[in-house]
Amino acid sequence: MRKLLLSAVVVSLALGLAGCDDAKNKETNTPSAAKSDAPKAGGSLIIGITSGDPLAVNPLYASDRTTLTIMQALYAPLYSFNNGKIEWGLAESLTPSADNLSYTLTLKPNLKWQDGQPLTADDVVFTFNKLLDAKQHSFFRSMFTYGDKPVQVSKVDDRTVKFTLPQVSAAFTGTLVQIYPIPQHVFASEGDLEKSSKNDAPVGSGPFKFKEYRAGQYYALTRFDDYWNQPQDG
Repeated sequence: MRKLLLSAVVVSLALGLAGCDDAKNKETNTPSAAKSDAPKAGGSLIIGITSGDPLAVNPLYASDRTTLTIMQALYAPLYSFNNGKIEWGLAESLTPSADNLSYTLTLKPNLKWQDGQPLTADDVVFTFNKLLDAKQHSFFRSMFTYGDKPVQVSKVDDRTVKFTLPQVSAAFTGTLVQIYPIPQHVFASEGDLEKSSKNDAPVGSGPFKFKEYRAGQYYALTRFDDYWNQPQDG
């Protein structure tokens, strides 16, 4: 809900990477600061982060606090859980087979990447093929490998992906929420995704898109108007 609220009222998100000034913190906590007007479209939000600059801003590698904060604004998950219930993200459904050895995931229609390219099943398959590739060193690989057998991921059509498990896993649907797809058209020609220069100006699918980064100072994002769950102004 926090992301949706921000995407409704915030035009740009600046993630300050320098430490917060104590005096500024006290000022923002004064009664006069608390007496703000009702939320309006526009404006900015500045979040102070003291854990350093981001590392690889890529969902397959994000693990430190700074990178995760930025990545979760730039990219969208397939779905998430809220109080035990699924909240759909890029996906609109996930259907298990009768034997629970396969799952069919259907994406929402008309999804877009932040550069305007369509987001399709090809991107989901590409994401999983890369995270399952031992040469890419993604920590997610072990989560989708059972013994020495990885999950098989295949495209059914432009909006449908099939996951075939080597064995029944009660944890599969919970693990899948951690995956934020990456764009195939951006990374297809990259050999090492973690060290790719494409991560320096990421193209995501979330409510905010990359604007500017100055090492040691700030990481600025601006609202992505074609985000699938973007509330309209007014």
